[in-house]
Formats: sequence, structure tokens, C-alpha cells
Amino acid sequence: MIVSQSVTDRVNQQPINQHARALLQQVGVRPDPTLPYLLQLMRWALESGEVKPKEALRSLLETNLEVLEAADPREALPFLLELNGEDLLSEREILAEEDPVALAEALWETLYLRLQPALPQP
Repeated sequence: MIVSQSVTDRVNQQPINQHARALLQQVGVRPDPTLPYLLQLMRWALESGEVKPKEALRSLLETNLEVLEAADPREALPFLLELNGEDLLSEREILAEEDPVALAEALWETLYLRLQPALPQP
């Protein structure tokens, strides 16, 4: 899906994305304005090894992050953060977290919770 840069710019102006941008800068990452900053924080944590999902889940989570990165950010972030109209991770919780690793872990956990109903159960 091709999304205009102005859409991504508007999404990145949201307080939660501005907070993620500041956290990315805190860890020495130059934020890319073409992607939502929350998703970039997740990618940074995975690629840097700060977040280590179980090996069996890593590929699935990474693939789903790629899908979110390619999606319209106006739809991707609500998909990640909400389920059935309820917050999985609220704006207040995101803005209160000052530790980039802790926020990235919370975002990865949220993605896992979002996907869990679709995963095969043992």
C-alpha cells in the first residue's frame, strides 16, 4: 500500500509517536520520518537485541511488524494498540514510559497479545 508522506507526517505528530521519536534519539537512532516512530522503536529493539522474543515467535512477530510498517499508519497503530475497542496499551501508558527498552517490550507484548487469538494453541 502506498501512503502519502503527509499521512505519515500527521501520524508522527501524535504525542505517542513524538515520545517514541525522543526515545529513539535517546538511544542514538536517527528517526525515519517515513515510518511511524512507535514501529521504528519496535524494530530498533528487535534488531539491537534489546528485545529477545522466543525463537519460535521471532519470525512471526517480525513478519507482522513488516505488515504494520507497510500498512496505512492510520490503521496500523490502532490495530497494534487496540482490540475490540479496548486499549491493549493506552496513550497514557506509552507517554509515561521513559525507558526505550521497556516501551519496546510493551509494544512487542501488545503485538503478541493482538496475534494470540490467531495462533495455534498447544
